Amino acid sequence: MSEVSKQAIETFRRYQPVFNALGDPTRQQIMFMLADNIPLSVAELAAKTELSRPAVSHHLKILSEAKLIRAERVGVRLYYKPMFQTPLAMAQDFSKVLGKMVKKKVVRDVTSTLGGLVKRKGDHA
Repeated sequence: MSEVSKQAIETFRRYQPVFNALGDPTRQQIMFMLADNIPLSVAELAAKTELSRPAVSHHLKILSEAKLIRAERVGVRLYYKPMFQTPLAMAQDFSKVLGKMVKKKVVRDVTSTLGGLVKRKGDHA
């Protein structure tokens, strides 16, 4: 396995919690509600989603563990906000790895093509 492939696998594994968290439609809905960057409490999210408070709390825990949201205490309530740094870092990391993979494939394809041309030219000489 190439070093670039190993980097791609490691990058994917590092962000596996993000993929798992965002793979659920309910958590996607919660993230869209929080995307306006207006902090919302469990009660407010429960009212907007028609989920029970325990169900909302469960989804918030998963999003928090994936570092997609953070909680801020105001008085006795927790308010949740998105953490845009995690998806941005993920996109940058994947972009770097994919760029290396594409470059490696292009170099391999060009080398293969040039090698074939050199062989053919040598065969005709």
